[in-house]
Amino acid sequence: MSQRVYSLFQRSIEAKMQVGEELAPIIEAAADHLVQALLNEKKSWFAAMALRLPWRRSLLPT
Repeated sequence: MSQRVYSLFQRSIEAKMQVGEELAPIIEAAADHLVQALLNEKKSWFAAMALRLPWRRSLLPT
């Protein structure tokens, strides 16, 4: 039983590492795009959408 659990965790970790390696360039490009937009005083769609979320309103100062 413990070997099966160990094997499941090992496969899960390996899968997450592989996905992380594959997504790293995409995440880097998205982050760069967002930074460039903010530096050029353009609005971020993500920031605008975050302000519309109900849970986000509770975090804003009143």
